[in-house]
Amino acid sequence: MKIFKIFFSTSIVLILSSVLMTGCGGGGGGSVAAPTALAVPTGVTATPGNGNATVAWLAVSGATSYNIYWSTTAGVTPANGTKISGMTNNFHLLTGLTNGTTYYFVVTVVFGTTESAASTQVSATPTATPPPAPPTGVIATPGNSQVTIVWTPVPGATSYNIYWAANAGVTPANGTKIAGVTTLPSTVAGLNNGTTYYFVVTAVNAGGESVASAQVSVIPTAAVPPDAPTGVTATPGNGQVTIAWTAVPGATSYNIYWTTVAGVTPLSIGVTKITGATSPYVLTGLTNGTVYFFVVTAVNANGESALSAEVNALPSATPGAAPFIQATILSLPGAGNPLFWLQHVDVYTDSTVTTPITNATVTVNGNPFFYDANRGTYNTSTTYTTANGIIPPGAPVTVSVTVGSTTYTAAGTEFATFPNLNPQALNLFNGALLQILFVYVDNTWTWTAGAPTAGATYLFGILDSGSIDLPPHLPDVIVYPPGNTGLISVPTSSTSATVPANSLIPGEYDPILGMVTAGMVKGIGANTGGIPIPNAAAGSGLWVGEITVYTSIPIISNALP
Repeated sequence: MKIFKIFFSTSIVLILSSVLMTGCGGGGGGSVAAPTALAVPTGVTATPGNGNATVAWLAVSGATSYNIYWSTTAGVTPANGTKISGMTNNFHLLTGLTNGTTYYFVVTVVFGTTESAASTQVSATPTATPPPAPPTGVIATPGNSQVTIVWTPVPGATSYNIYWAANAGVTPANGTKIAGVTTLPSTVAGLNNGTTYYFVVTAVNAGGESVASAQVSVIPTAAVPPDAPTGVTATPGNGQVTIAWTAVPGATSYNIYWTTVAGVTPLSIGVTKITGATSPYVLTGLTNGTVYFFVVTAVNANGESALSAEVNALPSATPGAAPFIQATILSLPGAGNPLFWLQHVDVYTDSTVTTPITNATVTVNGNPFFYDANRGTYNTSTTYTTANGIIPPGAPVTVSVTVGSTTYTAAGTEFATFPNLNPQALNLFNGALLQILFVYVDNTWTWTAGAPTAGATYLFGILDSGSIDLPPHLPDVIVYPPGNTGLISVPTSSTSATVPANSLIPGEYDPILGMVTAGMVKGIGANTGGIPIPNAAAGSGLWVGEITVYTSIPIISNALP
């Protein structure tokens, strides 16, 4: 089989958009800021991790891309910061950071060729055991000689501390501390009616205590608002949700608060308030595949009640169906960068695999995966860096997917052995025109089989690395088997695979060999043989294994063979 490539092409880009990539396009998740010309990104946060930090912000309608500028000195600007450009999602994981060093960030949005002003600066200090972020959306509701406090739950927090005082400016240093709070809402009793009290809240985990929340204040009174509604339910429909609750004595009206992020409070970012609601209330115009969260309050002349218990619902064309989940979590032996097609999780509303769920909470071995709207799947990062989390051969794998208030989990173990592709001899002619190399590649690739593994299959294919090849090459796609539909499976007893003569167009190619859970290669919705995910839709599963892209080293000669 005859192939030719450009001699000065030396790098192989291992980004594969369709191999094992079972997701399809889909809508993005999260709140979206109102479209404004040259709008400055808002809601910017920086969350520290172990040697990394995740910067996130509210998406801006009409944005072409986003830029991040960072520095280890406060006062970072586009003029003095290190620039990370061209991001199309509203989050980014920066890796290779030094634990204990504070990093400062600003974000800009790009409209075509025009860049906005910088956002408000945020900072994060990476640490091996980072403390949680501070609570947001804190609300204090007055009662008779007591105050009820609620806030948005903080990811990773194991408990909370409340600090209060009768003077403004309360801090953890000067406030009365209520430690180890684990239940929301929380009630502070024994207070004096008519006195103003001030509160802040912190979040706690094994890494320590967060900084304090924004301060809130309230005055307890004997003329109390009604009790919080009980019996609240949310029933999904096609593009809608019906919210119902039990009537509260003394209430004259009700408010509904809703958003697409768990932990609804009236002050949370992106929360929508519906006033004067009656039960049942049908909320229409919702997006199938997005989980919605709701709380209800009761109102009378004395004020608004505390929040009801939170409920959630997932609108769908098939309401109430179990979600369809497929997780592909593979190792890349001997390498430092598991690309997105090696580690991704697909989540759909049902087994028809037509509507992706865009705001599920997904983790692999405790590491968060983010929804990638460009690919319609959950990945570790849009940049696919070394922070993606190498999973070595033989290591355990646990996938957790939370949709609303229901969590689906599956666990497996990466294979401990792996088939090794044997080096292929290439005969090359160094031509004069553009230093083109004529490459003659054997049609048959051989490998040394690993130890037999129950429930496994071998995968084989040819990748067009697409660096500086002549047209009509497509970059980084599988060209064998034809159709770019995935790899072919071969028995684990096999030690070779043959590509038909003249089946490839001129180009630069690399063989791919892997051993994965059997049944993985047919495409989403048709897979069988994965590790089952209990209570998920039929066909759901976790696929583990190892895969390697091999780059053959050419042997250069001065004449045609």
